[in-house]
Amino acid sequence: MIGVKRLFVDYLLVVWIDGLGGVHANQGESLLAWKSLPSYEDDVLSALREMYQTFKQKVPIAGKKVFIKPNIVEFNSNRPIHTNPVVVESMIRLCLEEGAREIVVGEGSGHRRNMGCLLRECGLEKVLIENKIRFVDINYDQTKRVVNLGAKSKLGFIYFSKEAYESDVLISVPKLKTHHWTNVTLSLKNLFGIASGQAYGWPKNELHFQGIVNSIVDINSTRKADLSLVDGIVGMQGDGPLYGEPINANVLLMSDDPVAIDATCSRLMGFDPAGIEHIRLCSKVGLGNLALDKIKLVGTDLAKLPQFRFESPPGF
Repeated sequence: MIGVKRLFVDYLLVVWIDGLGGVHANQGESLLAWKSLPSYEDDVLSALREMYQTFKQKVPIAGKKVFIKPNIVEFNSNRPIHTNPVVVESMIRLCLEEGAREIVVGEGSGHRRNMGCLLRECGLEKVLIENKIRFVDINYDQTKRVVNLGAKSKLGFIYFSKEAYESDVLISVPKLKTHHWTNVTLSLKNLFGIASGQAYGWPKNELHFQGIVNSIVDINSTRKADLSLVDGIVGMQGDGPLYGEPINANVLLMSDDPVAIDATCSRLMGFDPAGIEHIRLCSKVGLGNLALDKIKLVGTDLAKLPQFRFESPPGF
């Protein structure tokens, strides 16, 4: 009987959220910090320290469990597919300096099954060992079932990596890349990777069947990143996320608004974020700001950001 009552309550929650139609939070002005860096040999940690000061009060790390989610979908030494380990290590060290209670790095590749091999090849395994950081393969982590607060797909619940969902601070650390299904893959798309591999299989086909855009909106509506850091020192253009060509954008960007950072990165790449469906829809449901007049670049004007013309992915 208790089980039946629980199912009925869950059903009512789903119906109520579907009627709500998403998050629809009122958004004030969004802040975004950026630093220009010529290469990964520069002082990335100092750049992160400086950028984080803007968000330190709103996203405190001291005493918190931090989950860092990079993009480690595949490795190719000739292509900038993955978040550079220098950037991941700098974020780890920033969290250590800030007094994080625990730091976990996690990823669940939708392309390569063997995460251990990927970590070794891309250089992240060495970083984790040297800094004594635990890694979670999201494809095998325990699941956490949560009512779908986005309600754009037909899924009543989202099954997350338990470690990622229950972290105090979730940090999305993607690579600045194009993507053949979503035009760009940045902070919002990066959180596709915190959905449970135990629940959705490999490569999380059910989320693809529901529509990638719908799934991105639902995942971010239900567990949004608290902080986003985009690795754009070397980005990828063209046939991303795996087969595109490198492009030196020489930039790091940070924000506590994943929509604002994705919209700004899209503009930097030469794309109109209003024409990128998942960014537009995430903004529409209240996950963050897309409009230029709602985004404030710390220390300078948005117009002073570098401008590029990234080659579009196939189909865009």
